Amino acid sequence: MPHVTQFDEADITDMEATRARLKGEAASRNIKLTPLAFVMRACVQALQAFPHFGASLDAEAGELVIKHYVHVGFAADTRTASSSRWSATPTARTCSSSRANSPR
Repeated sequence: MPHVTQFDEADITDMEATRARLKGEAASRNIKLTPLAFVMRACVQALQAFPHFGASLDAEAGELVIKHYVHVGFAADTRTASSSRWSATPTARTCSSSRANSPR
């Protein structure tokens, strides 16, 4: 099976400044605010802006099915010394990039 690796660089200075500003508030709610939250939000916004990217093909009908929702999942390594389980994939369903409750 072929493997592909892609590396890009990004300036995350503004993201890190926002994360540092929000870290105390998040910690007071027992939340560890990592860059993953920002990356997932960017993915949701991209999928909403370009809905064809998240579409699927209905082979029988020969139609492209455009989704009007976004579900985002990520794989997390959960290996421990006492467990053979190696990953979990939490999924955030029906995501919104609404700025109503987001940091500005």
